[in-house]
Amino acid sequence: MNSRHVICAVTIALAGTAPAFSQEPASRWDHNGSEVGLFPSGNDRIFRYTKPRTGLDEVGVISGTVLFVGRRSVDTYSGQAYVFSRRCGPQSYFVTGTVSEDQRTVTLNGDAPTRYDALCRATATRPDTLVFAFIEPPVPPPGIAATPPTLTTPPAATAPPVVVPPPSYSSTGNAGDTGGSDRTAEKVMN
Repeated sequence: MNSRHVICAVTIALAGTAPAFSQEPASRWDHNGSEVGLFPSGNDRIFRYTKPRTGLDEVGVISGTVLFVGRRSVDTYSGQAYVFSRRCGPQSYFVTGTVSEDQRTVTLNGDAPTRYDALCRATATRPDTLVFAFIEPPVPPPGIAATPPTLTTPPAATAPPVVVPPPSYSSTGNAGDTGGSDRTAEKVMN
């Protein structure tokens, strides 16, 4: 069994375990003008469109459409990326690549299908590079303000203002992440 068949099997297996992935992305990324979310689960990784750029709806891309499914091993990603065809729908191809040293860019390379036969089998490919540039962690859950409001007591002769401390969010970062305000993209996105 070659590596493409193994990856296809992993893709099918991941599709069956979708509930293990969070409903909200761990971080947001730019890919060719579209916003995509990273959904990690252990070493498994999925990039899904969260805000596709204008025109992608013409080839079936909507919010939630999978762009990449695979695994991360140290600073290497490998798995299946997808191109989208009006006639043939999503078509997968094997990609592999690395995470930048600052952890803010994921670059994947593979041979994307460009033409298909009558049965939607790829008849031609081209070298393709997918670049995902880190935007930021997602906004806090609904009902929690991004910047906590400062509450004060009604005017009184000696009553000092009451300041509400910021909410503490659970850490979703790597081992050793303190969850403090100095968290870097490296600790929350990959």
